[in-house]
Amino acid sequence: MLWDLRTGKSILPLVGHVKQIISSDFHVNGYHLVTGSDDNTVRFWDIRRKNCFNILPAHTKLISDVKFQPGKGRFVATASYDKTCKIWSSKDWTLSRTLISHDSKVTSISISEDMQYLATTSLDRKWMLWAQTKKTNGNVMIPE
Repeated sequence: MLWDLRTGKSILPLVGHVKQIISSDFHVNGYHLVTGSDDNTVRFWDIRRKNCFNILPAHTKLISDVKFQPGKGRFVATASYDKTCKIWSSKDWTLSRTLISHDSKVTSISISEDMQYLATTSLDRKWMLWAQTKKTNGNVMIPE
């Protein structure tokens, strides 16, 4: 459920995920919301229209974290218990990158304000720092 903090009234029931919602994040525009769920999908919501406008079958296991790109919202990063982090274009919802390096479930994502770095944490007791690069090998991360 999405609530108006000023009035305490409910705004939008987030109905659609088959299992529990694990993570959510607002787009910089303030009216788009992304949710990640235990049903392995990511849903995109429009608060103004009060509906879900896109569903991505993003991973093969629970989605533990979702984040819009800070400042512009041109991409969405998702972390999953399938040991991957994925970068999706918010323009056409296509997969831009898959980051694979952890030996266990990826639990969270953080994106630097300058969008040069993405950090992931995992139950393998490691955190990874991914740097943006124009090379096609190595830790290629955020599309420009």
